[in-house]
Amino acid sequence: MRSEVKSLSIPETDKHRIMEVLIFKTNASKQSEVSSLQNLLSRFAHIIEVSVDLDDCDKVLRIVGNNPSPTQIQLLVSSLGLTCSEMED
Repeated sequence: MRSEVKSLSIPETDKHRIMEVLIFKTNASKQSEVSSLQNLLSRFAHIIEVSVDLDDCDKVLRIVGNNPSPTQIQLLVSSLGLTCSEMED
């Protein structure tokens, strides 16, 4: 089951910035974990969109934002007791 994408409105001043997409493999397996991830990560102004595909074998976490830090994302995810590793292109 693919989780809902939580989108935040982009302030007018940020619309000219280039969005970056980060993709992570996670061990999230429940919708409650996805909700926790979305709630935590969406608190940061530079993160615009968060989604997790629970149907994918890698439980892919996709983050769209203005220069999001992979290291910061990994630390935040681990604070929820979950693991994630950045996937290469």
